[in-house]
Amino acid sequence: MKWVDLDPKGAPGVKIADVRGDHATGAYSAFLKLPAGFAVPLHTHTHEMRVVFLSGTYLQAPEGKPEVRLPPGSFMVQPGGNYRHTTGCDKASECLFLVESDGPFDLHVVPEAKAPAKK
Repeated sequence: MKWVDLDPKGAPGVKIADVRGDHATGAYSAFLKLPAGFAVPLHTHTHEMRVVFLSGTYLQAPEGKPEVRLPPGSFMVQPGGNYRHTTGCDKASECLFLVESDGPFDLHVVPEAKAPAKK
């Protein structure tokens, strides 16, 4: 497999290896590696993703809900659209997983709400 930097805004250190299609342009299947301790703030993706976790413990928290820990052997369907969530990898070891999607990979960080200006 050829590992390359995924490198969208908000995902430094993440590596991807396409095994079908091209994650940057359309439908794809790919392996992803997240560094141990990796975390992305609240964000969304345009397209649904189907994910099988192979190693490490993946962390996800839907907006306003408790964090879910997904160990190796877990499966998840990540909705596309306005499904806001945080993502991470437990600090004990890197996370490796297989992901499939019908559209290109993207990551849209949700801007933090700004406090009202003081008068």
